[in-house]
Order: sequence, then structure tokens, then C-alpha cells
Amino acid sequence: MHGYRIDAREMSEFIRRFYENGWNVLAPDQRAHGFSGGAYTFLGAMEKYDLAGWADFICKEDPAAEIVFFGGSMGAATVLLATGLPLPENVKAAVADSSFTSAKRLTERFLKWKKIPVFPLLPLTFRYVRRKTGMDLKDADVLAAVRRSVTPTLFLHGDKDAVVPFDMLNELYSEANCEKKKVVCAGAQHTQGYSVAPDLYWKEVFGFCDKALSRSRQTEER
Repeated sequence: MHGYRIDAREMSEFIRRFYENGWNVLAPDQRAHGFSGGAYTFLGAMEKYDLAGWADFICKEDPAAEIVFFGGSMGAATVLLATGLPLPENVKAAVADSSFTSAKRLTERFLKWKKIPVFPLLPLTFRYVRRKTGMDLKDADVLAAVRRSVTPTLFLHGDKDAVVPFDMLNELYSEANCEKKKVVCAGAQHTQGYSVAPDLYWKEVFGFCDKALSRSRQTEER
């Protein structure tokens, strides 16, 4: 799942890596991005249902499918929000690169960075979005989702991230109730861990996914 204001085509490096490692890859455009319809993006609040729907679709096509969710930035938030939903048992793991903790917290940080008063602008903005679209951005609460998650999850984040604050990594990791691991990409800016430290990045991603899939198979065999 891609990030904000880009589309699936810009996930080509990730798609290639998974494909070359023997995976089948589904890389949809999120709402109001790329070739997908819609006038608005909801920072994962609605997109989580789309991702869960894709998982259901895959399971209908292939009941034996083993699914791993992968996302960067807003795509990572979509992934984590989806893990807070009831999902098919086929979803074996999730990988979230540089997710924010909530749309509210991210907007607060942006306003403070721009030295714009959080109150009353933040509640007014959320109210406007709700009236305009019928969607409450408070539903993009990633912390609440990971507390409900039972999906093994790998959290990645660059410690030089100037877009999504690095300290959000520890918040998400500490609140997650699922099996979990976190990886700090030293020196990496936003979603750039794969380019700054590619060997570490892909070793951790595939190592975590392979372990989750192997453990799941062993459980099923019992």
C-alpha cells in the first residue's frame, strides 16, 4: 500500500523485491490516487476497509493463499488500521514502514511545525471534513487499531524522519498487542530505510515474513 500523493507505480522497487523473492504481488491504488476513483483520501480511515476487502477477494480466488500486508507512510497506516479489523486467517503478517499514530496527531504536529494555532483550526478542519465527506478522520486512529491487532507486525522507521516523527515508532510498538518487532533504520529519512540500508531492510522484512509464515504452517500441521 502506497503513501500519500503517490500511487502504486511508485512502489515498483518494493514490488520488484517481493516478486523476485517468489511472491505474488497485489499493489492497488488507494482512494483518490493513481487510477482509483474517489475525490477524497481519508488517511486510512476508509482505506482500511478496502484493504480488508482485497484480502477477502484473494481468499475467495485462492482459499489457501497466505497474505502479508505491506505499506509505507499513509500506506503503513492503512495496513495497521486494517489489522485492527476482523480479517481472514489467511492474513499472516503485516509490515508497516513509517506509519503515523493517528491522523489527529499527525495534523497537530504539522500545524505546530507551521506555527499555526492547533485550536480552533484542528477541530474546525475535522468538522469540515466530516460534513463534506461524511467521514470522521478520528477513525484513522492507528494506536487504537494496533491494540486490537492479532496480526504479527514488523514496524520500521527511519530515525531522521522529518515527515512522520520518529517517536511515533515507539508509541505504536509499545501499544501493539500482537507479536511484534521494530527496526530502526539509522540515518534514514521518511520511508527511505530501503535505500539507506537495503541489506538490513530486506533481511528484516523477509526474515520476519518467512518466520510468520513458517510458524503458521507448523500450527496448521498440528
